Order: sequence, then C-alpha cells, then structure tokens
Amino acid sequence: MVLGLAVVAVPVLVVWVAAPHDGTGPGDALRAGVLGWLLAHHADLQTPTGTLSLVPLGLLVVPAVVCWRAARWAGRVAGERSLAATLGVVAAFVATYATTVALVASLASSGGIAVHGGSTLAGACAIALGAGGLGAMQGADLLGPQVARLPHRVRLTARGAAAGFAVLVGGGALLLAVSLALHAGQVTDLTRALRPDPVGGVALLVLGLLALPGALAWAASFAVGPGFAVGVGTSVAPSGVELGDVPAFPLFGALPGSGAPSALAVAALAVPLVAGAVVGALGARHSPERDGPTAGLALVAGLLAGALLGVLAAVSAGSLGGARLAVLGPAGGQVGLAAGLEVGVVAAAVAFEGRRHAALLARARGSAAARVRPVAQTLDPRRLRRGR
Repeated sequence: MVLGLAVVAVPVLVVWVAAPHDGTGPGDALRAGVLGWLLAHHADLQTPTGTLSLVPLGLLVVPAVVCWRAARWAGRVAGERSLAATLGVVAAFVATYATTVALVASLASSGGIAVHGGSTLAGACAIALGAGGLGAMQGADLLGPQVARLPHRVRLTARGAAAGFAVLVGGGALLLAVSLALHAGQVTDLTRALRPDPVGGVALLVLGLLALPGALAWAASFAVGPGFAVGVGTSVAPSGVELGDVPAFPLFGALPGSGAPSALAVAALAVPLVAGAVVGALGARHSPERDGPTAGLALVAGLLAGALLGVLAAVSAGSLGGARLAVLGPAGGQVGLAAGLEVGVVAAAVAFEGRRHAALLARARGSAAARVRPVAQTLDPRRLRRGR
C-alpha cells in the first residue's frame, strides 16, 4: 500500500517543487497526492462546491497492481495449496487492505474536503478482492488448475464474453481515434487555452494518458447507443448531440458538435453488431453439440460482454463538483443493458446459423460418402479378382 501511495504522491510533490507554489506548502502537495490515491480507489470527495468522483481510470492501475503483487507474495509464502486456505488468505488480505485505506481516508478528511467513507471502503474492497484474489491464486499455483476444472461450457462462455468485450472496447478505441483526428483543431485550441508551462504541459499529458481508458469506455458507450453526458441536461449519443460549455480539457475537444447524427455516429452503431458476430462465430466453432444449445451459450456470452462494458462505463462516470458538472459520463445500467441485448441477440443468431450450416454440410458429406461407398466396393480389386 505504501508503494502505491508513493507512486501517486511523489509525482505530485515533484510538480509542486517545479511549479510556482502560490502560497501552498509541501504538506498541501502531499495531502493532494493522498487524495489522488484515494480517488484511485473510487472514493468520493466532498468539496465546498460539490462532490468530486470522476476518476481517471488509468489511476486505478496503481492500487490494482500493488494489490496483485502483494497478494501473490502472500499466497506464495503461505505455503498452502488448497483452495480453502487460499481463500482465507484472500479474506485476510482484503480486510487488512480495506481497513488501512479507510484509516488513511479518515486522516485525509480535513481543510474543507471530506472523504466519503462508504465509497472508499467499497472501492478498496473491490480492488483488493479482484486484483488480490487473482494474485493470491497465482502465488499458490491454483489459478490454472481451478480454471481447468471448470466445465467446458463455462470456459467457452467466458471466452466468448471476453472476445465480445474486447471488440466493444476496440471499437470504442477506433471511434475515439477517428474523432480525435477529425477534431484535431479543437483539441489543440483547448490545450492552448490552458496555457501550460513546461511542467504543466507534462502534467497535462500524464493526466490525458490516465484519462484515456475512461474515454474508451465513453466512446464504446456511444457506439452501443445510450451514449454519455458531459454535464446536466446534455447528451452525446448516435441519436443526436446536445452540448453546452465543456470543461477545458484536451480530450473533450474530440466531442462532436451539437445537432443531428453524423455519418461517423451511424457507422459506430456497427460495433456491437461486429462484437455479436465474433461471439457467435466462436460459439459455433468451438461448442460441440453435447454441450447444449450453441445459440444459448452465445446469448449468455453476449449478455456478459455487455455487462462488463456496463461496469466499465459505470466506473468511468462521476462528478466534477456541483451545478452543471455534477453528471459526467455514461449511465452504466443503460449501457450494460443495451450492449448485452445487441451483442447477445446477434451472437445467438450467428451461432445458430453457423451450427445449422455446419450440420447441413456434415449431412451432405455423409450422403456423398454413402453414395460413393457402393461404387468403391464394386471397383475393389479384391472383388474383381474373385469375380474372375
């Protein structure tokens, strides 16, 4: 935990040393780094102007990697190779980590900024359980054997869900790249409007890189239909764009202008269809008939892929204070439902047709073989010799 805190706090101190201080001291810079580390756990910060809860998703990598490495070490040194004992290690790790994060949050609440204990505890438990559980299983050499013990249908469904989720996020990345290229002038204007000095320019670049995963989630949410908001009463969706003043952040320069849907918006709607086709093709190819209805497995995989995108969308949303910036990002529930239905229905249809065509082809090959067999038997040299 100390390592993760240092990874976030030390760069803040470096920026404070290199930039004009404006009456702030090293203690203020250190506290800002601690608050940034708590934000990485998706903690809500109550400020005089409202709630600050919008987290650059790239920042979540810091506590996730720290938890994974620490729990992997704990699983290795525990010397236990049973699932029950490893789960005990995970439970102890989650309890210890969450308690420590909650203690830091209580100490950081001062000076007009209060850290919401419930969101901090929930975020710390989720990160410690997910990343720490994976690390502990790897440290105990149990991850591979436990995955291998899962039924084939479960592994196939998980593989399809992962593939569908990857296509959705990849489509969002492509959409974001095209939009950045089309609106490069707006991105440049927003960057110049901030007038950053060399240190501020580096900090702005790092912040932009940390915000990229969230931008991918917003772009994927746009592609599946519900879109996202950039303030109260705004909407950025394929059905149309309604915007007001946006925060002066370079990535927001990629937003389309208000008005009717563009050709790029219509083309983006193909992303969930492609994801469904990929999931259905995987299901039709790898699912044997003895494992149940292929279309049903593909449908479940598509729903899971949509649910994963919904979770990512929900985590990427938040608030930048009160008033108009109280709502930023997609609605995770709407995104998950829309993506799950779109990907799942297409996946089920593709898997059903793929399995049906495979069965027809196999039946045709069997019929052809049955017709050829009597002719081959008639022309058998051994029978011809006996006939003589």
